[in-house]
Amino acid sequence: MTAWKRALMWVAAGAFPAGVISYVAVVGLSRADQTASVVGAVAGVVALGLAVAAEVRASRAPTPTPLPPVRAQGDYGGDHIDFSGSTFHNKVTGKETHHHHGPDQYPPTP
Repeated sequence: MTAWKRALMWVAAGAFPAGVISYVAVVGLSRADQTASVVGAVAGVVALGLAVAAEVRASRAPTPTPLPPVRAQGDYGGDHIDFSGSTFHNKVTGKETHHHHGPDQYPPTP
């Protein structure tokens, strides 16, 4: 944020309370309370209208189709085992891996 925008923000932040205090001093607390009630009610109705309009617009928007999952080249697609009721159903696929443990696993050190 640039310096002039920051200064303008602080001026506006100070002008709003000063304006409210001046308005209350000129018209009186009772009249200012009535005005605040009307302004608050109008703001609430406007906010409700905007929320309803946003919801209607969102419901009319087409549902995006999900993209297929991206798979790396050579990816086997994961394991699938359909096992229910203590029985394997359909075909069972899985990745076969070999793990070698022992002294011949690592090359000899010089």
